[in-house]
Amino acid sequence: MRPRLTIAIPTWNRARVLEPALLGLFRARAGFSEQVEIIVSDNASPDDTCAVAQAWQHKPNFRYFRHPQNVGAANNVLNIARNLAQG
Repeated sequence: MRPRLTIAIPTWNRARVLEPALLGLFRARAGFSEQVEIIVSDNASPDDTCAVAQAWQHKPNFRYFRHPQNVGAANNVLNIARNLAQG
């Protein structure tokens, strides 16, 4: 089933706020995991953003994408809209 809604999180260097944000989102979408996808698009963060996001990889309809280098905020957002979001 294709998700009906995409929750997109473009991020850069925000590991400390990503964990509580994801926790809240997964709680909020409980019972709707097939209909709601969550995508984190990391703009080559130098902090622990990658490790935080990868800890959630086991959740259904969650995807983590990491740019190999910083592409700028606008391009990070556009990448989600153009290439990653299915909802």
